Amino acid sequence: MEISEIRVLMKYEFHCGAKTRQTVTNINSVFGIQVATSPTVARWYKKFRFGDFDLSYEPRDRTKTQVDNDVLKNTVEANSSQSARGLSLMYNVSKQTILTHLAQIGKVKKLDKWIPHELTDAQKEEA
Repeated sequence: MEISEIRVLMKYEFHCGAKTRQTVTNINSVFGIQVATSPTVARWYKKFRFGDFDLSYEPRDRTKTQVDNDVLKNTVEANSSQSARGLSLMYNVSKQTILTHLAQIGKVKKLDKWIPHELTDAQKEEA
């Protein structure tokens, strides 16, 4: 089922007066589990309540991360015993963002220090 078709069904259910939960149940009972989810239906219902019935796709903005991998790498190499929480406070981002960026630059925590993640020869052969 196309996403645009699901939006039409959500619009129909909205005009019928169905609540978010009932819309999710109605759509999923016919087309399968997880075709419609509560957060998605709630987001579209919010648009409909404000009179916006345009069903076209509008990409949602994601803020660009404020962590430069090169700067983070230099910071970690200067003091490899810093915690992810401490780094998150330093860069004013979430701990998960720091962990994602550390993985991107190939750093893993071993014995309370951030070190480069390198495969052994045996691990390289298995891959």
